[in-house]
Amino acid sequence: MAAAKEVEDFLLDSHVIFGPFDTFPEFQDLFPSKYRAHPDVRLLYQAFKRHRRLVTGKVNKDIVQKYNKTEKDGTHAKVGDQHLEDAVQFLEEKEEEVKGRLQETQADIKSLEKEIKRLTKSVEDNSLADVLPQDFSTESIQKLYDALKKR
Repeated sequence: MAAAKEVEDFLLDSHVIFGPFDTFPEFQDLFPSKYRAHPDVRLLYQAFKRHRRLVTGKVNKDIVQKYNKTEKDGTHAKVGDQHLEDAVQFLEEKEEEVKGRLQETQADIKSLEKEIKRLTKSVEDNSLADVLPQDFSTESIQKLYDALKKR
């Protein structure tokens, strides 16, 4: 089981999992300065962390299952380098899986950044930024909509 721990430590290294932002302030730096304090940024960060926990949990579970299966099958007693070759192949497959998921997450982040920039430009173009309070949220929009609907 020590081998499983080593594999887990290698594949689930925090630099691989969290990429360039390990903390909320680093995550906030991805956004335009005037929106960094917005509550939705924290929600996005929490969603990101939740997604990362799911991915790491699945990878960890796969590692444990692979090593348990290997021990049950007795394949760890194979002669020569076959066991090592199997372990290397498994590690390479998991590394590719983690890299793929990391790329997907980075693509999601880039998409969110583009959407934030688009929305920022839209708000600025409509001169609403000067009128709306800084803590204006979707709840505020709903209240405004409900009030206008009643009139």
